Amino acid sequence: MKKTITYYQCRFKQTAPLRLSNGENEITDSELMLDGRGLPFIPGTSFAGVLRSMVSDAKLAVELFGSDREMHCKNGAEIPSRVIVSDAVLPDGAKVRLSTRDGVGINENGTAMGKAKYNFGVAETDECYTGIIELVHGEADDAAECLNELMGRLAAQGISFGARTTRGYGHMNAEIAKKSFCMPDQISEWLDFDPFEAGAFDDALLVERSSAMRRSGRTIRAELEMKGSFSVRVYSSAAGEADFAPLSNINGRPVIPGTSWAGVFRHHMLKLAEETGRSELKSRINELFGAADDGIKRSSISFMETEITGGTLVTTVRTALDRFTMAPKNGALFTSAVCNGGEGMLEIRTQDHIDEALWSLLMTCLDDLNMGLLTVGGSSSIGLGIARIKQLRINGVSSDDACMNDKEVSENA
Repeated sequence: MKKTITYYQCRFKQTAPLRLSNGENEITDSELMLDGRGLPFIPGTSFAGVLRSMVSDAKLAVELFGSDREMHCKNGAEIPSRVIVSDAVLPDGAKVRLSTRDGVGINENGTAMGKAKYNFGVAETDECYTGIIELVHGEADDAAECLNELMGRLAAQGISFGARTTRGYGHMNAEIAKKSFCMPDQISEWLDFDPFEAGAFDDALLVERSSAMRRSGRTIRAELEMKGSFSVRVYSSAAGEADFAPLSNINGRPVIPGTSWAGVFRHHMLKLAEETGRSELKSRINELFGAADDGIKRSSISFMETEITGGTLVTTVRTALDRFTMAPKNGALFTSAVCNGGEGMLEIRTQDHIDEALWSLLMTCLDDLNMGLLTVGGSSSIGLGIARIKQLRINGVSSDDACMNDKEVSENA
């Protein structure tokens, strides 16, 4: 029986910071995983694990990626993986920005909790990570067909690695090339082929984007116009720099991370449930955001990072005031930088099983964001962080709705 050896070259390009921890906490609370060259990479175990999670058929998942005794077994034995997955690595000399981001716990009033601050390392780069997948299969092989469909899905939707992917971290676009060798007819060509060699896939076929593999759930895309100033703060003690400035990405543009969006939306939904006499919804709201009563679960709602373009950086010098006398405090002079104006895209993804009550609250949050009742970033109590929604699309469809000033809030899923 003839066999075929198929290779997929997967090239991933970041669209968001990568947060992939190595489990250590010497410099930050969560160190970034780096290879021997000091560059971030995606371990083959992480790569294979994400692919496996995308296979809905449990039998095919086991056939492709194997199992241990606890997961599944034949006659008490482990089932080996048929797929060989390499690490996805950057090229030598790749330019990478390694930085530290802060996180903080938020209380029920929407303000920072005491002693709940933490930080973590992230990596940003415009270079591509390259990984190789190998599979030996026959002519009529359901597992091989499943893997090919997975590659089409990656090409169409991209893939996310690391922690906090439901908060915008780790997402990457994918370009997949495919090359196959039929055995034993092409054994000479196969022996001369090195999948890790530069140019090895120059004559390979690109995997087409799978139109059948539609992302489940709803995707909300709100085109934002920032009204006035805003700032998701990054603090600095370096000479000549502002004491705090807007968080920025590798391109130097200010960003609103998915963690900030998730925090304000969750707090606002809880507030709306309380004000409308629907307190019984609070536990379901918390579960939607990954904080269930019986422990932490994966969030069923995802917020992508928003890059703001076209804004102007404004620096001011201020002094703190005594709360009782309202006189300037000695030694309390500080410099702050904020971004004024600009435009960006807020993308929210939800799962299919979100019920209508929670969906209604989410739509009300977007309505309040448009009216300036929901703000994002620091100093919102003094007018910062106000945005207007220029256009709203749900699963690519736009329509009119009075509560959004003639912008769409339909649920065309």
